[in-house]
Amino acid sequence: MNPFTLFYKKIEQLYDKKISSSGLAIFRITWGLVLFFEVREMYIFRDLRFNTIPFIDFYELSFGPIIFVWMILVLLLILGYKTKYVIIMNYILSLLFFGNIHSFEYHAFHAYIGINFILLFLPVSNSFSLDNLVEKIKFTRVNYLHKTKNKVSVIYYYIPIIVGIGFVYLDSILFKMGSSTWLSGLGVWRPSVLPNFNISGDLFFLNNEFLVKTMGYTTVAFELIFIFIFFIKKLRWPIFIIGMGLHFGILIVFPIPLFALLVCSIYFLMVPVGTWSWIKNKLKTKEPKITFIYDSECPLCTKTRVLIENLDFFNRIAFESAQTAKSQFKELKNIEQAELITHIYSVSKKGKIYKGVDTYIQVLFHTLLFSPIALMISLPGIKHIGKLIYSYLANNREREICDENHCLVYSAPEDIDENKSVIKGLSLKKIKIFKLIFLISFLTILQINVSISSGIVYKGLAKSGIWNSSLGSKLKHSHFRLIDLSTRFLGLTQHPVFMDGHYIEYNNIFAVTYLNKNNEVIWLPIIDKNGHPGRYLYGANWVNWTFRVNCTYYDEEKLRAGLIRYTSFWAGKEGEDLNNLSLNIKLKKVKTTEKFQKQFLTNQSHSNDWIDFGTINWINKKAEIELYYKPVHEGLNDLIKK
Repeated sequence: MNPFTLFYKKIEQLYDKKISSSGLAIFRITWGLVLFFEVREMYIFRDLRFNTIPFIDFYELSFGPIIFVWMILVLLLILGYKTKYVIIMNYILSLLFFGNIHSFEYHAFHAYIGINFILLFLPVSNSFSLDNLVEKIKFTRVNYLHKTKNKVSVIYYYIPIIVGIGFVYLDSILFKMGSSTWLSGLGVWRPSVLPNFNISGDLFFLNNEFLVKTMGYTTVAFELIFIFIFFIKKLRWPIFIIGMGLHFGILIVFPIPLFALLVCSIYFLMVPVGTWSWIKNKLKTKEPKITFIYDSECPLCTKTRVLIENLDFFNRIAFESAQTAKSQFKELKNIEQAELITHIYSVSKKGKIYKGVDTYIQVLFHTLLFSPIALMISLPGIKHIGKLIYSYLANNREREICDENHCLVYSAPEDIDENKSVIKGLSLKKIKIFKLIFLISFLTILQINVSISSGIVYKGLAKSGIWNSSLGSKLKHSHFRLIDLSTRFLGLTQHPVFMDGHYIEYNNIFAVTYLNKNNEVIWLPIIDKNGHPGRYLYGANWVNWTFRVNCTYYDEEKLRAGLIRYTSFWAGKEGEDLNNLSLNIKLKKVKTTEKFQKQFLTNQSHSNDWIDFGTINWINKKAEIELYYKPVHEGLNDLIKK
């Protein structure tokens, strides 16, 4: 059997294995939440990221409205409404913003692009979605409660894991294998003890050499073997726990929380789908708290039941037909049958009767998730208006008892026979499998092309001289051009995270202060007095300041540009007058080390060795920067006065 046939058989086997779609839905929701907060952060800092001088030198196009629309689209993705169209628009906006940002680019942006592309091919709205609910309501009719498909192929779980985690780890390990820091077990520790990399302070494990080296070596080993073992059922929980643990560490130590959370959202696909059913069953109440009485001969009432049933995540609401309710509940014996059919009634577990608006308040209250809406409707005034509206609709609606012969109904979608031939020799199933084979092969080939230039592989090719020939030079040009395209459109890129080069000559931390009206020294929310990131420096902002403004190698031009950008943004947000504002530039000299040392972070954070490095004077909305020193050597190891 040739390799392609073997590959086809394996994909077919994974395609034929059907499991619950609940895990994909959990992934859609958690991924959407992380993406929403990333887009929200972009909206909050849009003036900083998209204007040369925030609030002064504006870009010709205002991105605020577009980003706001994007936030709405991501909310629709979370809710699972019009999912196919939303996913397409979401991917286009990802390319526009994440794929074209340079100075504020960071690794999470590539992950967003890659997974947003993968979402185009995944049935993520089969469970816990408004699309699912709309389908149920649309096709439900008298004596027929429509059920939607909630089974998907297991391969749809695997693809995001392979691309979003497996490819990332494999490329990252190519860099780590050539890093003395990672090979010595200090790959986790070394960035954690730089004050401007750390948001949590000197945690206990940072002062225990055994623990930090265990974490460092575990990270290397885990990334190396992950893609070869993640699909093994018996290893699912250990892999999930280790992976979540490593990224929880990133969450609490480094100022890139959304990057940590986005990877965690992908790890949710590793959770055995039976777990979600187990959790759902544990959340169910043993007995319903209230029974909703509805007219089972009315299509609208039946659809209302479907709506409520799907909002009742904890199964606290039972349903009973108005036609049989009087025989089931003695509390309803004195109510006329016509009244029961005309108005909405409910009976609580304790036998209390509710009618009209009060029924809907109780229903919303017992769903728990929608109880705030119930409390709002219960407020005096709002409840009175609700009763007036309900009474008008109830007394004036035309009620028609109907069945399939007298009311317009939608025909429920029929199950498609995937084995039926679509084109001669090709069934729908084969077409889908070939599409998946092409997708996986296409992404794998492009990732291999990316990783040829990663770490030890690129060093080996460079030593071989393969790029030096005329043909090799042309191949190299095409190779890097393809990397640029795959990075921009598919998020497939290199992952040299916290490499040795990030610490070479990184001996300086810059901060900005000013004196307020009470002559108090105020530290701008960039770097605080201990050298840790302020509230502006999270995610893309932290990467920009830490590596492109406060550079590894001192770059005065970049420092000046960054100081102008961040201080004008701060002034615009805080309402400070840029016609006459004086700020102080502070410098803290720090050290990096390749050897483990206890209390290394504490000693650097708590030392008050800040020196006045210069001033920023804003006059008539123009910045004049004066620097008192210049470096004798790169990295500001030594300073001399200008």
